[in-house]
Amino acid sequence: ITGVAKLFAQTMLPIFGHNPHTFIAGLFIITLLITEVITNNAAALLVFPIALETMRLSGYVGSHSLKAVAVTVALGASCSFLTPIGYQTNTIVYGPGGYKFTDYFKVGWPLTCLVVLLVSFLVPKIWPMTQA
Repeated sequence: ITGVAKLFAQTMLPIFGHNPHTFIAGLFIITLLITEVITNNAAALLVFPIALETMRLSGYVGSHSLKAVAVTVALGASCSFLTPIGYQTNTIVYGPGGYKFTDYFKVGWPLTCLVVLLVSFLVPKIWPMTQA
């Protein structure tokens, strides 16, 4: 883990709290916001070390906690619904479909909110996160 990952983790920790549901929601939202401006692969690669360090600093241990964090980052990186630039298919249909930039946000905002709620509720239930 790099010093940068540790710095970001220490910054995010007070925001996420120690509740597994808010922790997962925070990780998901951070990953989601990053994937809106860079590719999903790059977002996952960028956020995963930070997420691991945040998990460690929060006191979460065990394979279930690791799986919960990994799945959250993977799902967050795959949910680019808010802009046409976050995912290749969004960009491809943007021009020929006659869409406006705001069209993605209008449709993507409710979908993003739904996915945030589902992920933050289901991931800790499927992979229970335990603290040391």
